[in-house]
Amino acid sequence: MRCAILVAARLGSTRLARKPLLDVAGEPAVALLLRRILHGVGPAEDEKLRVAVAAADEPESRALAHAVPDGVPVLYGPARNIPARELAAARTLDAQAVVNVDGDDLFCSVAAMDRVRAALEHGAPYARTTGLPLGMNVLGFSCRYLEERLAGRAGEVIETGWTRVFDEAACMQVPMSQAEPDPQLRLTLDYAEDLRFFRALASALGARRYEATDDEVLGCVAREGLANLNAGRARQYWREFRAAQAAEEKSR
Repeated sequence: MRCAILVAARLGSTRLARKPLLDVAGEPAVALLLRRILHGVGPAEDEKLRVAVAAADEPESRALAHAVPDGVPVLYGPARNIPARELAAARTLDAQAVVNVDGDDLFCSVAAMDRVRAALEHGAPYARTTGLPLGMNVLGFSCRYLEERLAGRAGEVIETGWTRVFDEAACMQVPMSQAEPDPQLRLTLDYAEDLRFFRALASALGARRYEATDDEVLGCVAREGLANLNAGRARQYWREFRAAQAAEEKSR
C-alpha cells in the first residue's frame, strides 16, 4: 500500500501572514518541518511512501514551491476544504492512505507518523495518536474512508477542526504516552509569540533540530522554559478556534 505523508499548508493566514515562509533557524518554517519528516522516514521519492505538501490553490501559495526541500512536490487543491485537498493530492500520488501533518506543527512527532502509518497498513480506516501536546499528535486515514466521509461535501468550507468529517467511533486510538499532556503547551505556529517559541526551540536544539525525538523536544521545552513564550495565547487560540468552527458549521 502506498501511503502519502501530506503537509497541509496555505499562505492566507490573517493572524500570522505567510507563516510557512517565515524564517526559523535560517530556513522557511515549512522547510524545517519537511526536513524533520524526511530525516525520519527517508527520501521523498520512496515508492511506498511519498512526502508532499498539500497546498491551497491560491496565487500566493505558489511561493511554497521555492521553500521546500528538493524532491518534495507541492500539490494544489481546494483552498478552504482541507480533506478534499488531501484527497486530491493522494489521488495525484496514487496513494491509498494519508498521514496528515498540519503545516503549523513544526515539531510534529515523526514517531507518531510511523505509528499511524502502521495502523493504516494493518487496515484501520482512520487512526490518530494521543498523549502528546497539541501540535505533535498525528492522524491518518485511508483514501476510501475519506471518499466516503466527503460524499456530498466537496464544495463546503471544511478547514477549522476539519476532522469533524470523520466518525470518531471508527477511529483507532494510538497512544504515544500514558501521561496526560500539559493542556497549556501548544506547539503550533499561529501568532508572533509562537514564532518566537519555535525559533528559540530550534536554536536550543541546534544541529539536532531535524532528528530530535519527542522526548528531546519536550525535554528542551521544559529545560529552557520555552512554554512561557506563547502560553499567554492559549485561551485566545481556543476561543478563535471554536468561533471559526462554529461559523463553518453555520455556513453549511
